[in-house]
Amino acid sequence: MGVKIDISASGQAGYKVGQTRVIEFTCTDDITGEASDPDTLAVRVGVYTSERGVQGVASYVAGDLEHTVGTGLYQLVYKFEQQGKYIVEVSTTGTPTTVETEEIQVQPQPTWSA
Repeated sequence: MGVKIDISASGQAGYKVGQTRVIEFTCTDDITGEASDPDTLAVRVGVYTSERGVQGVASYVAGDLEHTVGTGLYQLVYKFEQQGKYIVEVSTTGTPTTVETEEIQVQPQPTWSA
């Protein structure tokens, strides 16, 4: 249970540089499996490189996220500024208490030759 990170929210397929996407976080009670609002929720997003680790980290707390869609469901509207492997980490305290990560591969916008 804990927190599920949904990187394909709203049927969005593929991630491209310059696109804005919704990343959803679903929080559930570890024991009952029911939707639950944690005491605290923190999200970090950054781009990973093998040479430097995670760079350009943006941090958010629950108050920065959309939370109007229901108990335990949070949404982050995020614009992907560069290509690469993004790391999304969410940590919560209370119910649930967890740390989860997910990777998102962002590709350059396609170019077409004449």
